[in-house]
Amino acid sequence: MCTSCALVGGIHLKELVSDEMIEEAHKKTIAAAHNVIALKGYTNTAIGFAVGKIVQAILKDTHDIIPLSFAAKGRLGIKDDVYVSLPCVIGRKGVKVWDIRLPEEEACKIRESAQVMYQSAMEVLGEGSK
Repeated sequence: MCTSCALVGGIHLKELVSDEMIEEAHKKTIAAAHNVIALKGYTNTAIGFAVGKIVQAILKDTHDIIPLSFAAKGRLGIKDDVYVSLPCVIGRKGVKVWDIRLPEEEACKIRESAQVMYQSAMEVLGEGSK
């Protein structure tokens, strides 16, 4: 879990809440999609809300920072051609990956996730492990 860049009103998250509260929120977030699907069968409302936020950022040229799946090769030490969710600045002129600097422990977790996603994609495409 990457929390070193998480801000609430310009204040670092870890200054506002304990590590235990962050961990509990992380677990609930992971379970949330499963719970919604179990209750409704789909998550289209959240997808519609996210698309609306992206469109609004483009039309109003707000330069909001929104996590989007982006080509990650070469970022944060990721070597494979894989898309991962990274903070992106959204505006009328398009999308730009926010130049994020993470502690090595957090960057390592993102690299590990990217590696798992890449290997999974290769298996699905029948290209085996690399």
